[in-house]
Amino acid sequence: RMTTLRSLLTASILLLIIIVCSGESSGPQVLKQVIFVMKEANRSPLLPLEADETYWDSKAGGNGELTSKGAHQSQRVGSYYRDHYDKESNFLPMNDFYRSVYFRAVDQDRTLLTSQAFLLGLYGNVTAPIIPVFAEATDRDYLLRSPLICSRYQRHLADVTFTDTFRSKEEKAEGLLEYLSDFFDQEVNLTSFSDVYDAVESDLSNGREILPAASSDIGGIEALSADKIEEMRDLADWLFSVAFQPQFGKEVGGVLIGDIITRMQACITQIGGDTNKECLERFVGYFGHDSTLASILSALGVEVDKLPPDSSQIVFELLYDSVVNVQDQIPPNPSEQNLGDGYYVRVFYNYEETKMWSHMIKLGCSAANSDECGFREFAARYEEKIVLDPIRVCVIDYTREIIAYTIVALFGLLVSFTIVGVILTLRRDPLNADETAVSDYYQQDDEDI
Repeated sequence: RMTTLRSLLTASILLLIIIVCSGESSGPQVLKQVIFVMKEANRSPLLPLEADETYWDSKAGGNGELTSKGAHQSQRVGSYYRDHYDKESNFLPMNDFYRSVYFRAVDQDRTLLTSQAFLLGLYGNVTAPIIPVFAEATDRDYLLRSPLICSRYQRHLADVTFTDTFRSKEEKAEGLLEYLSDFFDQEVNLTSFSDVYDAVESDLSNGREILPAASSDIGGIEALSADKIEEMRDLADWLFSVAFQPQFGKEVGGVLIGDIITRMQACITQIGGDTNKECLERFVGYFGHDSTLASILSALGVEVDKLPPDSSQIVFELLYDSVVNVQDQIPPNPSEQNLGDGYYVRVFYNYEETKMWSHMIKLGCSAANSDECGFREFAARYEEKIVLDPIRVCVIDYTREIIAYTIVALFGLLVSFTIVGVILTLRRDPLNADETAVSDYYQQDDEDI
């Protein structure tokens, strides 16, 4: 009997340990907010090849416009979100859309239409609600277009072209660039390469062969070979990775990462102590370009090694775990009443349509599972990257340069005026000057005598 009792006691202790350990490592997780950043879906090229201008006018109605393939692509992605967030957790807002759903897009047709097609897939053809999509003028949209309008970043990017690494790459790519120049009968260098590559990829994604220009003198070539296309992709990925190095993260993605963290904080504050409540904006979407996705990856400190595919997304999930699965290493601020306790963040990069929510970004936080971050640690980790005043960060102050140039110019004018004055003085009375010199000579001679 004693043996049986000891066995039962041992088994009970082991069972208790298993329950406690499992409770610490995997508490009841509740999804509280989803924020995603999505690249526009398939579109026509920004600058089509000469032979394709007529085709794209009839296919998409112009340059840089969403194609029918792109509309279906975005709608399909929306349906994936519905399946993932509604069927599994009933998270998707089905009422009070105006307060629980917030969409923002770059103020261009292709991004706005991408958001509308996404909504159609998200809520279905019948029940799709009318949800406004907010936008800002493109020349002021630092949230989604910082890489394109941030002057300081553009200056740094220009400096990169003078580095030894860039020049070495240009030399290695010289053969490809010369071939493409002959093939398309236009000058192709590293500066103009991206436009040519964009046109080639747009054609390929819509099933078109890449044919040489009619005026090209390349003989015996019917279409651009697969090897050349692969060389172009490698070069395009390299150029993109150079443009979005983590060191540029604050300038290109500081406004966006700051907005995301602010919305998470607002959600936590709205929930307060009652974790059964839902925050107001619990489903947030941003629709931009490949540079928008690269910006947020750069701000997160992730190496960008490839161009983001059409309609790819970066997804941020804010979850609550009553057991505090992720140990937050940042001391809580008493003024916040520990509202961040139990909340953590995980980030996915959906760049493969067939493997959605399979690629989690490793944030490198202090938790045992480095794929996840306690919210307070997440916010503190990227605090230095946050940009609240993009004008101050991006607009270059030329005051010092102007003052320096002004001083140099004034000094130059002063020297010029002095020289001119001396010349005019000598030219004004040269004979008197000579007579005076002769008179002085004879006067000195008389004194000597």
